[in-house]
Parts: sequence; C-alpha cells; structure tokens
Amino acid sequence: MKKRYLLLPALLLLVLLPACDSFVESVDQPVDSADDEALNNPNELDFVINGAYVEFNETHDLITVAADLLSDQFRFGTNGDATFPTYRRIDSGIPELNDNTVDGAFNALGQFRFLSDRIVDRVAAIDQIDGGFDAAPVSRNEALYQSNLLGGIARYFYASYFGLNPREGGGVIEQSAFIPEAAMYDSSRAKLNEALALADQFEASGNVPSTGDGATRVRLINSLIARTHLNQNNFAQAATFAVNGLQEGDGPLFTLHNTQSPNEWWVQAGIGRTQSVVQDNTLNLDVPAPPFGIEGFRSFPTIVENEPQELNRVPLGGMLSNGVPVARDSADAIEFLQEKYPEQESPIRVISWQENYLILAEAAIRGEDISAAAANGIPTTALELVNAVRASYGIDPLGSIDLAGVVAERDKELFAEGARLIDQRRIDDSILPWHLPEQVGTQQTWQYLPITQQERNDNPNL
Repeated sequence: MKKRYLLLPALLLLVLLPACDSFVESVDQPVDSADDEALNNPNELDFVINGAYVEFNETHDLITVAADLLSDQFRFGTNGDATFPTYRRIDSGIPELNDNTVDGAFNALGQFRFLSDRIVDRVAAIDQIDGGFDAAPVSRNEALYQSNLLGGIARYFYASYFGLNPREGGGVIEQSAFIPEAAMYDSSRAKLNEALALADQFEASGNVPSTGDGATRVRLINSLIARTHLNQNNFAQAATFAVNGLQEGDGPLFTLHNTQSPNEWWVQAGIGRTQSVVQDNTLNLDVPAPPFGIEGFRSFPTIVENEPQELNRVPLGGMLSNGVPVARDSADAIEFLQEKYPEQESPIRVISWQENYLILAEAAIRGEDISAAAANGIPTTALELVNAVRASYGIDPLGSIDLAGVVAERDKELFAEGARLIDQRRIDDSILPWHLPEQVGTQQTWQYLPITQQERNDNPNL
C-alpha cells in the first residue's frame, strides 16, 4: 500500500535568515503532499529534505519544553493559564506512560528520524534512474549531508531525553529493541561523522536549508559531536572536537516557526500561555520539597535582580494570577515567564558558538588541553572563554571561574534550550543536585521522558 506523507503548511513559511545570523536559509514553496514512490523522483529531492526540516522544527520545541519542565529550570504554574495535568505530572517527575505531552514529542521525533533517514533511501533510488542526479535540484553530496546531519540530531534527541525506565536513557529505531543511551550516542556520532566527511563539499544546490558554507558546516558538526561527548562526560573527546567547533561570529543553528506551526515555548511556556513558568523558589502544590530544601533552588528572578545585565540572555516577564502577562517588576506579578521567545515565530537555537565555548571551558577546568583552539582564533583558558560569552550580551567579565561557575553560566546561557536536564544528570550532586526526591508516593521519579505506552504496545521487540 502506498503511503502519503503530509507536510505541514509550515513548509510554506520557513523564512529567510541571513547566513551571518543563522545556518538556516530559505526554502521554496512545495506541494502539500506526495505519494511515496513519487518522492524517489530526483525533482522532488528538495521537497523530501524540506519535509525532514519541518519535522525537525516540530520536534525540537516539543522536546525542549518538556525537558526543561522536568529539570529545575521551569515549573508548573499556579496562574489561571496552568491547567494541563500532563505538565503538572512532568514537573513532579511522575509522567504517565500515556502522557499526551510526552506522546506528542516522542511521536514527532519518530517522524523526524524516519524522514531524515529516508533521504538516504531516496538517494539510492535516484542512483538507479537513468541520468540520476543530472535532473535533481539538490546534489547527491548535499542530500547525503542533510540526511546524516538530521539523522544524527534525531538520535541525539533519543539519547539525551528519552528513557525506558526512570534511570535508563535511550530509545528505539524502526521498532527495534531498546537501544541504551550510550549506544544511541554512538549511533548519533556515526551519522554526524558521515555528515562531517561531506560538510566541506558544500554545493549551493536546490532550495533547502544551507546550514552554512563548507567551513562553517565543518565547525557546526564538530560542535554537535563535542556536545554528545560532553553529555557523556567524555571530556577529552569533547575538547578534541570543540577546538575545531563554532567560533565567535558564527551564527547559531536554529529551528524555525511560524503562525501555522508556532514556537511551543510561546504557546505553552511564554506569552501565548504560561503553563510552565520560570523557577523562582516556589513549588507547584503537587511537588515535594527537594532533598536539599526549597531554599536550595536558584531563582532566575533573583539572578536578574542582582545582575540586571543578565536580562540580555535570560529575558523574563511577570504573570498575574489570571494568566495575564505583565512587566517582570510589577508588584502584582505572582510568578515569572520566559521572554526569550516573545513571538509565535521566534526561532529556537539548537547550538551556538557560545555553547561551544562553554564546552571548551568545562573541558579546560576538568584538566583537558585545549591549546589547539588558538589556531582557530578561540580563547584557550576557561576564564577567557566564559568572558567572551558574557561579553556577547554586554555582561561584565568575571575575575575567576571554577566548575560550579561554568555550570551556572551554562544554566543561564542555555536557558530554555533543553540542556539543563542533561546537565543535572551528568554533573556531580555536590555541584548540581537532582531537585526531585527519589520517589513520589510509590513511584520512582523520572530523569528522562518516558518512551510512550503506545510504543511499548506496538513494538514487539520492546
């Protein structure tokens, strides 16, 4: 039976972002759907790649909103707009296996991974056609690069955010048996290394997201690989890739959004609606106090009050009890919302040069040699790296830095980007403790988003 893959109207509105601002550039207007066999036509290759990018956009915001709610960066709101029990359960660390919010993220990820990997199959099919890529709007190398880049990111999402059990991370591919977190990271790096081998063979072909010129692509992939190693506390390997990673002046990799496919942070954790609010030393009523006590939470409103320059990278607004946004310093504000994504169309960073510098800073503090970064014009001490990041927001430099300081910088720099959950799992409790008790009632609290009940029911190998 033929399958039809519906591509969201979002494809029509992927907007132009200049290369100096972002890796993602414009795409052409595609048709709304196509038969599976028709997508093996070389003329449809840009349509296929763009479809994978649409799912990338859809997946990234759903995952990061849920992950930051499970972490200690955000909490379920007490305002009148906070009504979803799924958000409350994630905040409490006890999401159900059939949680709709997790279902949405997991199912989007499955579609994203599938469409990304299918690009390789399309390439193989086009190779069998007379003339092959002669009539294709996208070159063979470009298609393979895009497939491996996106496929590597999809596997990164599985490794970083999902789990079979509360303390067992990993995912599944094509109804496979469970793939543990470490093996999934290896699979992600295998794809990213394939992309790295093709990255400098940049050809401006087709109307697909460019992710930069050849040299910039090489730096992008190096940073993505460095991040996978950092997440596993492989600091030497993280340093090896990060020294050749993104540099100051490189634009971020973004996912893009529009009014038909709005930014989920705006929709559920921002000005649009505030189910998820910024951590401010308050708990929703269903969440037990953490083992270290509520006073142990850092408060973002306190951070920006003590250092107003931080509002440049941690922009906050206030929220009334009825869910109406107000100014952050309003006397009537009962809690706080992120304003990093102030519009439905706000893009979301996937990775940036600032994050790459903080990867290097942590590696240096942990004793790794990062002197090779000098050849690429990147600072070679942790303090210089951290201060370069702070300077990019007009924030005063620090006089010294240690591991706790780098962790705090990551908390602010990667605010509302989904990184905090991973850091909480990998950083020693003496510096960054897990914020939830081991159990709520009889249920063990989750440190990953659970693989869904539907997947468990439908996958015979799980």
